[in-house]
Amino acid sequence: MDEIIKEIEKVGSVVEVLGNKARVIFYENPDKSIKELRDKLSRIGVIFKVNKENDYFLLTFAEIGVEKNNVIIPILLLILTIFTTLIAGALQQGYVPWQNWAHLWKGIPFSFAVILI
Repeated sequence: MDEIIKEIEKVGSVVEVLGNKARVIFYENPDKSIKELRDKLSRIGVIFKVNKENDYFLLTFAEIGVEKNNVIIPILLLILTIFTTLIAGALQQGYVPWQNWAHLWKGIPFSFAVILI
């Protein structure tokens, strides 16, 4: 937040800081100052929302998050789903897979049908 406040102080006076919010009075044209501040802060991964409160501007800040593409969880869930539907299919065919895991393949038709749905 210190880096953000330093940037704000180049274009205005920080009256109060409340967590991720800052109450500001701009030195010059507020629209121009806000645009300039937006450009500078977006370079360091910070965005903000502006609300006008009496003589002040309330700036609420948030960091731009990096979106993660986590493929491990969906793959694990697919494998678990296939495994459990194979068990359910084998049980429907009258085989108990945990007594003999070789009977697990008997559940393939059921598993295939359910997964395709």
